[in-house]
Amino acid sequence: MATEDFKSNFGGDVQARSFSRVCGVLAALERLEKPDLQSLVDKTDIPRRSILGIFDRLQREYHVVIERQMGRRYGFYRVLDWGVLNRERILESQGEEG
Repeated sequence: MATEDFKSNFGGDVQARSFSRVCGVLAALERLEKPDLQSLVDKTDIPRRSILGIFDRLQREYHVVIERQMGRRYGFYRVLDWGVLNRERILESQGEEG
């Protein structure tokens, strides 16, 4: 078994790289002053579409609440509720650079 893969308790293969991307997006959301989609792309090197998919995954799988503040054109994102995830552990795991 590769180090990137592990079996979940639900029987499916889960990509560790995928979860590290989720953590990277969450850390960027916390550390950027007003994180909009473009600044998240720049900070994480993850494509726009993938970031939107990560937002969806965070809501569905981890019950994280991310809300857009100040409208669509000039708005930015904020994490309102970390759901089942531990904020401190994720930020610590992502180091200062996030």
